[in-house]
Order: sequence, then structure tokens, then C-alpha cells
Amino acid sequence: VSLTNVDDLAPTVSSVTPADNSTNIALASSLSATFSEALKTNSVYTNSNTTACANASSTVLLSTDNFTTCLGLGTPAFSDNQSFSIVPTSPGLAYDKTYQLRIKGGTGGVSDTAGNPLASSHTVSFSTPVRPRLTATVPDNNSTAVSRYSALSLTFSKDMNTQTFAGISSSPQLQGTSAYTSSTYTYTFTPSGPLSDNT
Repeated sequence: VSLTNVDDLAPTVSSVTPADNSTNIALASSLSATFSEALKTNSVYTNSNTTACANASSTVLLSTDNFTTCLGLGTPAFSDNQSFSIVPTSPGLAYDKTYQLRIKGGTGGVSDTAGNPLASSHTVSFSTPVRPRLTATVPDNNSTAVSRYSALSLTFSKDMNTQTFAGISSSPQLQGTSAYTSSTYTYTFTPSGPLSDNT
């Protein structure tokens, strides 16, 4: 009697990076996944350009609109046959976005070396950092009759890296001192002398 072992067990997703519901993911991040067993590497493929998801034949999809539009991804790179990583390329990750990453399962999906596909698609969601916004200025933009002895301030929507304040300038150039209040996200500049009249 001859017995042959038949592999009919579907692979599973062990982990995905970024993890589901993760936040503040760096724009330069790659996307990776690890599986319970070795994959048929040619079952993992991507679309290189942004396209309608309905027209995408890829098995790894990235979207910001619940898979109406699929974003371009680089070619999967395998560290071993159980793990791959992909770099978003067209476009890359952007600020202020929530992404959905889907690894397709079922017929035509990612499969193991025996040809067994994932039982179902695996989807995770993650978001990139939210850019700060300017929420208030003193004086207001286009203000008139401002006191010549006024301090100037900028209030932001989130805590700021104070080293970036070196990029703040005025015209005409003012001399003075600056301070940052982290509890209110407010940058204040105090001129060393009165502001010029009619300027």
C-alpha cells in the first residue's frame, strides 16, 4: 500500500506591518507580511500604477478609499518564502491619510507552494501622521492699527519641533526674542523694539 501526503491546508497570515489600526506610520515605511508556511512567490504580485481596484489583478492591494482606487506598489521582495515586503511607489505614503492594505485570499489569491490559497482576504488599516495646522495668529492676518509694542504669536494644532522655527521670517526683518509654550502649542516672538509706523 502506498500512501501520499496531500497538502490541502490553507496558509494563514501570521503578522502584517503596519499592524491593524496603527497610527503615525512614517511615510518611508514599507509594508510587510509573514505567513504560516512557505508561499508560491508568483502568487504575490502588485499593480505598479494607481488604478481602479475593479481593474487590478494584483493579490496585494493598497487603498485610501475602501478599495475603489488602488495605489501603485513596488515589486514584492521576499526575505524567505514565508515573508515579503513592499514599498508604496505611485504615489508613496502621504500625510493625513488612512490606508487599507489587503492580501487577497480565495480563488486567485495568495497561495502556498501546494497551491492552496488563503481561505479569505486579510485586510488591515493604518494611518500616517497628521500635519500640524496653524489655528490662530496674533495679530490676525491683514490686521490694521496694531500696537507698535505687540508681541507676535502663532498657535498650532499639535506640539511642534522647535528647531523648525528657524524657518519663520518677517518682512521687514525684525530683531527680538522667541519662546515656545508646549502646553498651548504657541510660538511667541517679542520684538526688541517698537514696530515701525505705517508698515
